[in-house]
Amino acid sequence: MDQALSRVRQPVPRIVFAVAHGKSQGISSAQNALTYQADLYRRTELLSWFSGDRSLLEKVDFHSPSARYHAASSAERNAAMAEFGLSLQLRLELTGNFVTCEALPDLDCPGLQTALELWRTAQQQVCQADAEAIARAEAIDEETAIALRQKRVLTLSDRQKLSRYDLCQFYGISPEKLRLEDILMDRNGRQRQQIQITELLVWDYLAQFKDKQKLDKLIQWEQPIPAQDLPGSQLLAKGADILGVRELLAFLIQTPESGDSWTKDSPEIKAFVDRCQAHPKEVKLCLNLTIRPSMQPTAIVGMVLKQFSLSTVMQRDGSNHQTRLRTRYYRLEQSSLKQLKTLLQTRAKHYQEQGFRLRTHPLTLLLLEGVADNEPISTPQQQILEAHPLNHSLNRLKEAS
Repeated sequence: MDQALSRVRQPVPRIVFAVAHGKSQGISSAQNALTYQADLYRRTELLSWFSGDRSLLEKVDFHSPSARYHAASSAERNAAMAEFGLSLQLRLELTGNFVTCEALPDLDCPGLQTALELWRTAQQQVCQADAEAIARAEAIDEETAIALRQKRVLTLSDRQKLSRYDLCQFYGISPEKLRLEDILMDRNGRQRQQIQITELLVWDYLAQFKDKQKLDKLIQWEQPIPAQDLPGSQLLAKGADILGVRELLAFLIQTPESGDSWTKDSPEIKAFVDRCQAHPKEVKLCLNLTIRPSMQPTAIVGMVLKQFSLSTVMQRDGSNHQTRLRTRYYRLEQSSLKQLKTLLQTRAKHYQEQGFRLRTHPLTLLLLEGVADNEPISTPQQQILEAHPLNHSLNRLKEAS
């Protein structure tokens, strides 16, 4: 940032808009190097327990200079992101800039609204131009895609060809039938990531298969594995099992079908949120979600739903005459649910051909209607409320921390 601003040749004022607080590293939000290393060790220990490979801890690098540097630099970044605005100001001043902080104008200011609208328009135009470039890119086959991935340096044209190929492969679209709408819907790969996370909940042993593929590639180097490079599919799948994410999603999907809504005080919502708040570190390590004590139950549920490409709609009822408070009722946004079901059902054939079996859970039947009709579906059980052995492991990790 400081170098970019210093490239202006003339000493003209430059305006920078910066948020007060930024985002932490994905694996841990620790601001101390030792705490960050401890989180990496806990994450590795969880993966070794869930995968059944207790020797994994011996294969991971925790103490080399590069491992210590990664922990120190990541913790330093997290500390800077905690006060991003102040950190940016200090960095600019250290490089010889004269910095003044100006208060933002009123949000209702016409000038600010015009600027925000122009910014949104510019973002949309950039996304549109990128999507059109991918749509115009040459369609390539698998052999060409492998050759391009092996190149050390890719041109912009090469990246666009690979993007087009990956989109067609993931969504099962013929190259000649790829539409601009398909590219925009993908949101630069974010939707693909959300779909793959959801698939871990409905396909048996898929998480183990993906983690083994990644671990085998890391082991091939015959070097200690960097802890931050370890895969996380099993962590996510097992964490979702323990926290009851499948039961939550099944409840939320069935609620609109019965004509009901849910609130922050619904028993199912409160039970799930209580579990998340009881294990915030483990939720971060397994699901990569940050749970803060001040967060509302609906905010936690909304954050979880966003990870699975789902959203909600909210409505208020009339206020209570005694408390003058209005209750907020929530339902799943049906278009996002319909799109998720369509994509999961489209990709189901790919996994069935590879020999994967659907998980025996009501969520599978709800998301894969037609595909899972002949599969035995068990009754949902809130194992987290009972003496679940994996829950004991989370409790021990929490106590050790």
